[in-house]
Amino acid sequence: MLPTGLKCKLDDGGFADQPKSIARAVCNEGAPSLVVYWLFPDAGTLASGFNKPLRADLNESYVACPGKGPSPQDWHSTANPQRSGKLSCISAQGTGGPKSGTYPSVHWTVDSQFLLGSVGGDKHHSLSEIYQWWAGQYQ
Repeated sequence: MLPTGLKCKLDDGGFADQPKSIARAVCNEGAPSLVVYWLFPDAGTLASGFNKPLRADLNESYVACPGKGPSPQDWHSTANPQRSGKLSCISAQGTGGPKSGTYPSVHWTVDSQFLLGSVGGDKHHSLSEIYQWWAGQYQ
């Protein structure tokens, strides 16, 4: 379910970031930035999780994914066409003090697994870097 090479901490889910999730994996090694996965019990809660802002402390907005066009959009794996879902590229703006700056991230679902993922959310990586990691894992 999760890409190889990630080092993750698993827990039961239901945290404030995605209260309807039933499990969560927080991965801080093996990707250019923090990767978080949430498992949902069904398609409806997955869809509402995808549409929920992940960073309440930042002003998030959709941006075009590099080479892919506007967000959100549908995606599918060219290697495995049954692996598909929704994809969005996000630019979040922080204001004032240490949160000032741009925080890019990529969010996606794997609909057949009721899985939501997010990579990014820090100021140290570009959207292009983060998207390239995602594409290497899921395209």
